[in-house]
Amino acid sequence: MVVAETPGLVCVDARNGFVQPVLDRFRDELMSRARRAGICRLQIRNSHHFAALWPDLEPFATRGLVAFACVNSKKRMAGWSGGAAVLGTTPWPSTFPARAPCRSSGTSRAACSRRATYCMPAGRAVNRM
Repeated sequence: MVVAETPGLVCVDARNGFVQPVLDRFRDELMSRARRAGICRLQIRNSHHFAALWPDLEPFATRGLVAFACVNSKKRMAGWSGGAAVLGTTPWPSTFPARAPCRSSGTSRAACSRRATYCMPAGRAVNRM
């Protein structure tokens, strides 16, 4: 259910449902608005689950757009050089157009802090399509 919109914004109430059906419903419209207005934001409220983010973001990059997501979640990891959990696992994932494959990133794959017992080696957890 759309609760607000402008040329560069669509705000949707997910009615305590999954995020993916909302993204599927609005993806093409968001891309069209971004091309017309230069930017477009989809704001989803009242959803209860947002799984791995790269499958939802990379379609934007394959069509030449930069995409970011911001997610609030439980504290699971420390910020860079931090010692206390303050962030969810992927609070700011992003993807960028590239020749092939798309380049996606998220903070969870880069998480190494003073309290970490294992640091993920470079090149691991990189999404390649």
